[in-house]
Amino acid sequence: MVTRKTVWFLLAVALTLFLVAVPAAAQDNTTAYEDPQGRFSAAIPAGWAAESTTDYALFTKEGVSVYLLALEAASPEAAIEAALPLIAPDFAGTEPFQTGTIPAPNGIWTQHVYGSFVGKIGSIVVQVKDGVGCVLYGEAGNLLALQAANNDVNTILLSIVIGEALDLTGVTPTVLGAAELADIEAYVERVMARDGIPGAAVAIIQNGQVVMAKGFGVRELDGDQPVDADTLFLIGSITKSFTAMLMATLVEDGTLTWDTPVLDILPTFQLSDPDVTPQIRIRDLLTMSTGVQRSDLILQLKYGTPQETIESLAHIPMNAQPGEQYNYSNQMVATGGYVAALAAGAAYDDDLIAAYGALVQARIFDPIGMTRSTLDFEAAISDGNHASPTLYSPFTQAFHVGDFGEERFVIQDSPAGAIWSTITDMAQYAATQLAGGVAPNGTRVVAEASLAETRIPGLPTGSGTNYAMGWEIGDYNGLQIVKHNGGAGGFTSDLALLPEANLAVVVLSNRIACVFSVDAVRDYIFETAFGLEHTADTVYKASEERLRGLFEGLTAQLDTAPDPAALQQYVGDYTYLDYTLTIRSGDDKLLAVLPGGDSALYPMVGQPGAFVGDDALMSLLAIFEGSGDNVTVTLSSLLDDQNLTLNKAP
Repeated sequence: MVTRKTVWFLLAVALTLFLVAVPAAAQDNTTAYEDPQGRFSAAIPAGWAAESTTDYALFTKEGVSVYLLALEAASPEAAIEAALPLIAPDFAGTEPFQTGTIPAPNGIWTQHVYGSFVGKIGSIVVQVKDGVGCVLYGEAGNLLALQAANNDVNTILLSIVIGEALDLTGVTPTVLGAAELADIEAYVERVMARDGIPGAAVAIIQNGQVVMAKGFGVRELDGDQPVDADTLFLIGSITKSFTAMLMATLVEDGTLTWDTPVLDILPTFQLSDPDVTPQIRIRDLLTMSTGVQRSDLILQLKYGTPQETIESLAHIPMNAQPGEQYNYSNQMVATGGYVAALAAGAAYDDDLIAAYGALVQARIFDPIGMTRSTLDFEAAISDGNHASPTLYSPFTQAFHVGDFGEERFVIQDSPAGAIWSTITDMAQYAATQLAGGVAPNGTRVVAEASLAETRIPGLPTGSGTNYAMGWEIGDYNGLQIVKHNGGAGGFTSDLALLPEANLAVVVLSNRIACVFSVDAVRDYIFETAFGLEHTADTVYKASEERLRGLFEGLTAQLDTAPDPAALQQYVGDYTYLDYTLTIRSGDDKLLAVLPGGDSALYPMVGQPGAFVGDDALMSLLAIFEGSGDNVTVTLSSLLDDQNLTLNKAP
């Protein structure tokens, strides 16, 4: 029988401390820790009690202990061998049940995991630099406790600086010329070839000028139509920053205020906790701070209306009080965009997607001069120059062209992720952001103070940044970085601003989950501009290999000749609230019937009830438990901490 503990174990073994973000400097909600001998520094999140000895620093919170220390070592293994007797004597001399590496922007860490997922568990990560091993060790009474502290532990690890930190404050970047741009173009092509990216587009904006806006590769895998500067890509969650800018324009003209209660505009607005509902303000819809847990999985089960998105918030559980915990929520940001449309005069029974889109067109696209950008999904895929999605099958370990039906899930939550744009248009948008709200054509789109309001850092994300309104705010070698990734089915994108350096980079691509690749391009450009050694590529390459290795490892566990009767017992309809997932059998697998098309679930050897997803469900494990009509299926994301349990209908 596969239990919930087994799910957590599989996730932990595959992705313990799977880090993919930009390290942030200490914010108001962290305390700086300096090694007494000056060998490293770190940021400790609020709420951790501090102790220290001559050998290590110890921080504790809710049954979890985190140790930090540095010692002389020639290798990570030597550092682990020397550290364990000091901080975890029970595990000294024992064999770890997991070893691996953790690629992070502050270096590549070696990891060993000790203990048992049903008992005490410890995770030690080490990086050796100039003969000094920097060690972080986290320990808890069980895996779930350690997982609960994962955001804080990640924040600490990502903040560690070994030796003297690079500080670019006051440094003027090189103006990128023909030689630098040619080198960047060659690098983009190398990354695309290495990571299986059919098409991409890159823009660089420096000192108010667009110095690059160029397409690479082809619009569709195995196709021959080239990507150019006018090719449309689905930009995913970068759309959130457009929603924030739109709402800032409405604040300016007095249509609403950032602190207007949502109930003042939409009296039927409701969260699952009725006591919290009146507390939610307009700004809270964008800051991921309401306490409503992440629920992206339900977006794949039904392509609903904006009204259904808003009303779903009444049923999505809360796991924190407002302002206490970061919880990424596409439904909440989408509600923000729709509430903006209501405040601007739309009626609740109107087509809120069209009303929101008209506002974005009139207040952002038109003033900036974004002539090709659109929120009209059908118009975008009917355009003669659009990119097609590229998906990855963990089963075949190969990329393939995706069906646009699988991308339509973004439409219901349009303000959170449904803009189609080109690299030419996105360069104009990035330039407007860098210029404090003035478009390259001289039009004032939004006041600088209003734009700055959207960038005020809020809660820590657990990935080294703090979330603002439609932006992640972090640190790039002493400079503030304002950024957001976008992922929508078979597309991945990134927009990053270094306001103090008057530099921005946009990367668009038509491959699923290639966040490491687009981030590698972004950082290569930053490194080129500042004349830095190109170190980021090694980390991002290792991260991409780790992700691919995860799926290859799952493929190795698949049952290629399952018992058809064993599959048949899971066939049926499974429900969660008013969402239904139909499971039917298909030869050597199960098929999940989704609005975008059937998606395969492949059984795992020796783990009855455990299945690996494909296509639209490629990043999921599906765990069936029970028998007869008393069966549940839990969908567990491999890439974040989401879980969704559905019950089999009688």
